[in-house]
Amino acid sequence: MKIIWVQIHDIKQLSKEQTIKGLGYYVYGASKLQKKSHYDIWNNSALNHTMPDWEQLLGKYNALVVPLNITYFKSIFEAFPDAKVIIDDINPDNYVIRFKKFHHLVKVLSILRFNTQINRIYSVVMKGFFIFYKGDYSNKNIKKTYLELKKEVLEIVPKDNLLLVKEDAGWIDFTTFLNVSTPSFPYPLYTSNNLNIQRTGRALLASFLKHWPIYTLYIGTLIGLMIYLIFFYH
Repeated sequence: MKIIWVQIHDIKQLSKEQTIKGLGYYVYGASKLQKKSHYDIWNNSALNHTMPDWEQLLGKYNALVVPLNITYFKSIFEAFPDAKVIIDDINPDNYVIRFKKFHHLVKVLSILRFNTQINRIYSVVMKGFFIFYKGDYSNKNIKKTYLELKKEVLEIVPKDNLLLVKEDAGWIDFTTFLNVSTPSFPYPLYTSNNLNIQRTGRALLASFLKHWPIYTLYIGTLIGLMIYLIFFYH
């Protein structure tokens, strides 16, 4: 493991994966949670308050870019103490806004939980939220938790192995830190929220087209139940 991006809970997750992949690294990202074997490992850790064998789970990857890693950062870093570490350095108020957007997006996915892959991501991410914020999603606690995470990272990661990513960062920040060449395409990290939402929308549309009979039946059942409860249930 060469890179650990200490992932804040952010709707820009997809762009962050693109950033590291664009630099030539083999990334362990959020898509891995769709696979049952990976889901079971993270889910069991959340339920049983245990740590996986990080070397076995992540050893073949160059980089870890997944929102769950902030919950287990210290344990992961102990397994890969020579890794370069990246963390977003943002205003705590902006962090709250970005978390709220991400949290809302994940909750929207709950209506599609009959899709196995979406259910896995939803389930394990929501558990990660609960553990990291201790069930308290107030603005005050979200800020406090982010600042505590950042303080921990600054304390245990050697300065030369740490990159604090500002909101106006570009390729030069990453290429200098990692000593790699600049990619030939535009820097994807801080693309607009609209673009990230569009990417998520396209993924959901593809899932709908693949499973449209099930989705149609599910939505029709919900509508029918609502009509019954409103007009006929006494």
